[in-house]
Amino acid sequence: MKHLVFSLFLASLIFSCGSDKIGMCPPGYAGIDCVTEVAPTSMLLKRVRITNFPATDGGAGWDLTNGPDVYIKILRGTALLYESGTFDNATPALTYNPNTTFFAPESRHSILLYDFDSTSGDDYMGGIEFTPYAKNAGFPTEITLSAGGISASLAVEYEFN
Repeated sequence: MKHLVFSLFLASLIFSCGSDKIGMCPPGYAGIDCVTEVAPTSMLLKRVRITNFPATDGGAGWDLTNGPDVYIKILRGTALLYESGTFDNATPALTYNPNTTFFAPESRHSILLYDFDSTSGDDYMGGIEFTPYAKNAGFPTEITLSAGGISASLAVEYEFN
């Protein structure tokens, strides 16, 4: 009887611990206690909200008679991932829905803002460099960025294989 109880106890330990927990952790976590963060294989960028940008171009307005006509580009290195349409006479609080995928979420990316000008070259308004996935920061669905007078929030989803 003692051997049967001991055998059942040992079997329950084997089947409730260790490698048998693989697949039971929430997405993005692994290990015996599901505390080891696993890098996503990709990230879906659902929304970019520009909440602030420079009001002037070195003291002068972006356009001669009205506000800037803002569009954004999203790049990984020099590779263009997304280019938006233009918001005419824009004020901060612009929302873009790129639905684009970061296939290298641990690589440097950038969001660049431009003022579209039909009669001359477009004006570069500034940009933000960032790495979409930061190790050991969890998996926030909203990422806030700020640099050089530009502020943005990104709505993202994480994808794991």
